[in-house]
Formats: sequence, C-alpha cells, structure tokens
Amino acid sequence: MPARHWLGSSLLAVALASCGTAGHHPSAGTPLSGTYLVQATFNTGKPAPACDAVSGATVGDPVTVDDGDGNRLASGSLGAPQSSTRPADLRNLTTQLPCRWPFTTGPVPNRPSYRIGVAANSPKAYQRADLVNQHWNITIELERNITDLP
Repeated sequence: MPARHWLGSSLLAVALASCGTAGHHPSAGTPLSGTYLVQATFNTGKPAPACDAVSGATVGDPVTVDDGDGNRLASGSLGAPQSSTRPADLRNLTTQLPCRWPFTTGPVPNRPSYRIGVAANSPKAYQRADLVNQHWNITIELERNITDLP
C-alpha cells in the first residue's frame, strides 16, 4: 500500500507542477510603438524652424502610459525626429513642417483604458480595444500654427 500511496502522490505532484500557474498569469503586456507627429505651419520665406522649437519635445523626452487612475504602467522615450517641408496652401504663402519622432514603450499591461503622454504635453486617452485594433502602433498628433511668430 505505501508504494501505491507514494506513486499516487507523485503523479498528483507531477500533474500539479506541469499545470503550475501557466495560463493563469496576466500577460506581461504588449509594447506600444508609434510616432509623435507635430504639424507646424509657418510663413513661407522664413527659415524652417527646428522641430524642437515648434513642438515642446526633444530627443529623449518621455512617453508615458498611465491607467485611468494615473498609475504609471509603461514608459519609453522619443527618438530622433525626421522632418520635411511642403507648401501648406495653393498660393505658397505658408509652409508646413511635419516633424515625426518615433517611440516605443515597455510592455503595457492589460487595462480597459490608458492615458498616453509625450513630454510635458497633456496626455491623450485611448481605449485598449483601439490600441489592439491598431496593433499597438499609434500616431499622436499635434498641430501648431506659428505664422504669427517674428
């Protein structure tokens, strides 16, 4: 009898160990990637401003992901911006400067909603379902009209 008891206990222990808690841990999350896009419009004929000057953001600034209660869930930083210029109107009175900073955060845990912030700008609200539908790749856009600057 003791051999059977030992064998039964051993099999039960192996079965429990193989099940462990696999499948019961919440997912570590999915990294969020994307682009911080600033569209700046300025007077044609003036030198194109630097991306840092029109956006309030610079390389290395934080990108944060918080839950609805303000708890920090993940963070990353802005990469180097890419920019170009193009006419903003048909008469070529203004020029548009799109500045694009790439970013990637650490894994974002599963929550129903998030607030994603870039640098000192106000965070924007996102629903988890929207991030999933966008394959965890978003564009956060800001428009700046700087035609009135000297």
